[in-house]
Amino acid sequence: MWLTLAASAETHMVLDLPLERQVIQRNAQEWAEVQVAGAAPVDATLVETKAELGAGLRGQAHDWTVVAQGAQIKDGKFNGSLKLATGGWYSLKVRFRKSAADPTLVGESSVAQVGVGDVYITPGQ
Repeated sequence: MWLTLAASAETHMVLDLPLERQVIQRNAQEWAEVQVAGAAPVDATLVETKAELGAGLRGQAHDWTVVAQGAQIKDGKFNGSLKLATGGWYSLKVRFRKSAADPTLVGESSVAQVGVGDVYITPGQ
């Protein structure tokens, strides 16, 4: 049982950002920089993310894009961003690899729903 837990911790990571069901404010050009941050496995020197959209949703899907690599991963933490068009919900997948030349995954995580659009705050009585 102990080996199973250790293997599971290496292959599935928890992200700090973005949060589930988070909406990021778009700019006047109809896109936003979505921050992607969290902890990286010890062996990872490359962090990539992929943005997918469900059928009929507004936005633009992105294939695997590097968000952090090398010195951008420091003390087991990484922080990068991905430019996404207005729309959603996006499904973000994040994968951790040893290097660009090595396709072996050392960890992965995902966030099922991230939106890009307008954020409103409505106070009331």
